Amino acid sequence: AGIFKTLNLGRNATQAIDSGQVKPFIAVIPPLSITQPRDTECTDIPRGPQADSWLATDVKEAVIRHFRVTSQHWSTIGWSTGAFCASKMLLRHPTSFVAAVSIGGYFNAEEDHTTGNLFNHSQVLRNQNSPLWLIKHTLSYPVHLLIITSKHNIRYVPKMKGLEIVKRVREQLDRNGYKDVELKVIGDVPWSKMSYD
Repeated sequence: AGIFKTLNLGRNATQAIDSGQVKPFIAVIPPLSITQPRDTECTDIPRGPQADSWLATDVKEAVIRHFRVTSQHWSTIGWSTGAFCASKMLLRHPTSFVAAVSIGGYFNAEEDHTTGNLFNHSQVLRNQNSPLWLIKHTLSYPVHLLIITSKHNIRYVPKMKGLEIVKRVREQLDRNGYKDVELKVIGDVPWSKMSYD
């Protein structure tokens, strides 16, 4: 639930479908914590949980098997860790997913006491699970990745005015070889002022 409840996903999706803004769709919201209390960061962990495969293959196959849907035109969306996973699914499985939305996400797997050793000390595995690395080193085609963040998301953005943030982000993107990334500025969003402490 979380951010999807806050954004009134059900009501807003129904209104968008009823008004013809979008075609009818099925929203699948699988749990990301498949081996609680361990946080897998949606990763196939060596000799451990295979969360990436479960999300990209098992969940999708189960939905196709039980509902009248095709295997094409699947998108991902997520908030925070879910946003990291949504971006990673799109970039690691380009034949399975066509678009992703990252809401307040991050772009390198976080390792701490909740995740344990995700990559068995392998830089190759770490890279293969980093949306930033995947974009820079493996992407040879355009992708549809919407990244939503907020000036209130102080974990990632220092205290600056909106246009100053955009200027700094643009400079950082250009400096790191992401000149083709387009930035758009919109007003405040519902989750931007929420507290999760």
